[in-house]
Amino acid sequence: MITKMRLINLTADKSMVDEVLRRFIDYKGFHPVDNQKILTTVHGASTFEGTNPATELLEQIYEIEEELNLTLLPVKTRKLKTTLDDMHQYILKSHKEFKVEFDDIKALEQENSNILDALKQLENLAEMELSFDDLFSTKFVSVRIGKLPFDSVERMSYYSHKPFIFIPFSEEKDTKELWCLYLTTNEFKREIDNLFTSLHFERVYIPDFVHGTPKNAKEALQAMIDHNKKEIDQFRQILIDLGLK
Repeated sequence: MITKMRLINLTADKSMVDEVLRRFIDYKGFHPVDNQKILTTVHGASTFEGTNPATELLEQIYEIEEELNLTLLPVKTRKLKTTLDDMHQYILKSHKEFKVEFDDIKALEQENSNILDALKQLENLAEMELSFDDLFSTKFVSVRIGKLPFDSVERMSYYSHKPFIFIPFSEEKDTKELWCLYLTTNEFKREIDNLFTSLHFERVYIPDFVHGTPKNAKEALQAMIDHNKKEIDQFRQILIDLGLK
């Protein structure tokens, strides 16, 4: 079915253009035409040169989404209850408030990730039946616990003459890494640490509050993870409350 249409011109003050267009957009008989189609067919026609005031606000929102890993759902509205300046201030204020809570959540999630690495290493140390207080308080020996890439493990034989003891544990097939431990005397600590750094050794730090046997340490670390999870839930509730303001 072909409908006869008529091209019309709308005139309005620059400050009222959006308001005028908003009145017509819901009218069934009104069909906006892409300006490029008019420019190519109407002699002397030109586009309105101006800056869309909403562009900067949208860019700020996109930055917030990217920085905080958010997906904000669009909300359609025909009537603006606030000015663009008010919206700009609201976006800046919200960004600041959201960022504080997100940074706290990220910090706690990173801490839990580090603790999980420590727990994994505790499983490897459990068979040794060592006390962490004894292991890390030695006066003449330095102990390092962590992960070593498989290709670096293959090179370990080249350094068998060096003054350190290397103890391999379990393997991480997915990441192609070996959980391990090395120790050396304080006299050679810097040399051996530099050697393992060159081999891309990733050290895993056992938190200072961990004491006693691996079993005791595991209980302490699990309690810390549970505590952090509760705090994360509290921060997320704060974010929800902020979003409902």
